[in-house]
Amino acid sequence: VGFIQKLPTKLVPAFRATLEEVEDADVVLHVVDAASPLAKQQVWSVQNIIHELNASSTPQILVLNKADKYLELHNRLPDPAELNKVHDALTPRYTVVTAARLGKGLRKLMQVVERVLLESASKATLLIPYSAGDA
Repeated sequence: VGFIQKLPTKLVPAFRATLEEVEDADVVLHVVDAASPLAKQQVWSVQNIIHELNASSTPQILVLNKADKYLELHNRLPDPAELNKVHDALTPRYTVVTAARLGKGLRKLMQVVERVLLESASKATLLIPYSAGDA
């Protein structure tokens, strides 16, 4: 979603309207091309929009994808700390490094998504009278 800087001016409001769905989300899965030279700017742009939408409390998982390409370019894997603290007012709850094309890191990503969803789940005890079974 970081490409919002390159959108024609007339499309930005429509794109923001799509992002407003974040307000009702249980979790935001923010996928960024970690190998892009603009990765920090893209992360900041998306996090700024999330902040402007007053959705900062929605749990966010930052996914640093294309770790394989990043490794080729920098001889190391992406450091989550470099992109985790890009925005002053918003820090992702978790950061996961992946190489989706190779299937690397996807199991860990699924585990983190499950953890976030379970953290926000609430337990309820309900008492339904037997007599209500006829309705």
